[in-house]
Amino acid sequence: MRPRSWLWCLYLLLGLLPARATSLAELSVDPLPDTLHVGDPFVLSLHARVGEGVSLRWITPEAESLKPLHLLEELPADTLGPGEYRKSWRAAIFKAGEQTIAPFEVGVDPGDGEFLLPSDSLRVSVLSVLNVALSRGDSLAPRDILDPAPVPLSWREILPWLLGALLVGLLGLLGWRWLKRRPQDQPRVEAPAPPVDPWKRWLERLDALRREQRWSRGETIEYYADLSLALRGLLEDSTGRPFREMTHDEVRDALADGPLEGPLFQTLMGLLLESDMVKYARQWPSDERNRQALDDAAAWASDARAQLIRPQLVQVAPGPEEEGR
Repeated sequence: MRPRSWLWCLYLLLGLLPARATSLAELSVDPLPDTLHVGDPFVLSLHARVGEGVSLRWITPEAESLKPLHLLEELPADTLGPGEYRKSWRAAIFKAGEQTIAPFEVGVDPGDGEFLLPSDSLRVSVLSVLNVALSRGDSLAPRDILDPAPVPLSWREILPWLLGALLVGLLGLLGWRWLKRRPQDQPRVEAPAPPVDPWKRWLERLDALRREQRWSRGETIEYYADLSLALRGLLEDSTGRPFREMTHDEVRDALADGPLEGPLFQTLMGLLLESDMVKYARQWPSDERNRQALDDAAAWASDARAQLIRPQLVQVAPGPEEEGR
């Protein structure tokens, strides 16, 4: 809705219209050079003339709105006289040709509200670097680029390198002498390994079979195969003969002349035969018999240990004192 005529009269009475009418903002380059080249800095000034008692606020525009103008430095504001002020910036233009500097704005507050007072735009002519060269009469032909002249080294520059080389050589000499004087490493004489109980791992295997109770999981054949392997391993590690690769009859013939005596021999052959009957004839003993077979194997291992294990002589290499004898 348009304002009524009596509102305009009210504005005139309040004195706002005279403040707007008498305010003025002007943009200029001070001082204006004869020629302005691309990138040359210049001073851009904004003059503002307002009434007395009117507050003034300088506004610096955003950089994007001023391109190709770039503000390099903001200078302090000056008071030129009653109601006359000036704000300056150091600026540069990086584009050749006829360029237009966008208007700047000043915030003016006569006492009852601030309004923005814009200035006029400013057109400037910017010369390129090529135009500058032509105006001076310089030749634009390409010129040869010469290598920089070699600068002789002074003693102050050579001395640190000489000292560093001398220090490295001295450290190398000291390291070589230290390595030469270091005693040679003597051959290490390793102590003979302690004797290992040949039945230990097989007795541990029998204990593992007792804990696993594989027959309770339907693995009766695997249980008797492990039981037979443990008994054959005890014989093989004690005598050095390949009992794990022998059949039942071959084991019987190999032990016919000893070292096992009658009851121990009969118990062993009975356990091996029972294992073969389960593995090959598919005979299924009861759970009680499975436990009993394991107990019989453990008892046989305990009784046969004294007959199968014999003291072994360990041959020791003669020392240097005995070699000359």
